[in-house]
Amino acid sequence: MRHTPAMHSFLDLSTGAKILLATCAVVVIAEGLYINYVMGGSLTSVFSSETSCERVLEKWAEANPEAAQDRSLYAGAIAAVDYDGSPLKQAGEFKTAIDEAVAAGPNFAGKYTVAQWGCGTGCQGHAVVNVESGKIIAFGPQTEAGLGISPESPVMITNPKENFPPIAEMQKADLQTLTSLANIPREYYVLVGNNDSNVGIQKICTENPFEGQGI
Repeated sequence: MRHTPAMHSFLDLSTGAKILLATCAVVVIAEGLYINYVMGGSLTSVFSSETSCERVLEKWAEANPEAAQDRSLYAGAIAAVDYDGSPLKQAGEFKTAIDEAVAAGPNFAGKYTVAQWGCGTGCQGHAVVNVESGKIIAFGPQTEAGLGISPESPVMITNPKENFPPIAEMQKADLQTLTSLANIPREYYVLVGNNDSNVGIQKICTENPFEGQGI
């Protein structure tokens, strides 16, 4: 007489077997999500909520609460830019762009102006000036897709994610374009120091520009 093998439910298994099956399921799901992400499937949004550098920035803010807080927007007189007293002599080559930006008032970290100019196809140069004192505190960074700054925040982001197309659109690009995009770094800078003798911008993280992109 032929016997039909008995069927067992998950609850009938031993504790060890349950753990093994659960572990395998987690691995399979993780691999599926990763493959889906790489292939640009509908689950890519799972990975786009927060980037690695955004997490680093959160940790920096927790460790440096005073430096991380927003600055009051300066509303006083705008000083002339001090090109002669600056060790960053190359800034004088972009005097027109810097002077025009400073005249428009602060746009970064309360009392600073970030000036921008073109330096070729897909290239932007920058300088950071204290509009109260006229001191040039930084020359750079150079970008390919602009900057992410705000008038009160001490955080500066090069090639911000909002300046890149979504993943679904980038997937349609040819290999050369994708390679070019993938090699553009997104860098996170923060303002450090408290006076013109020691103030500057400090890089705290670099990530791939595809991080954080929606579908």
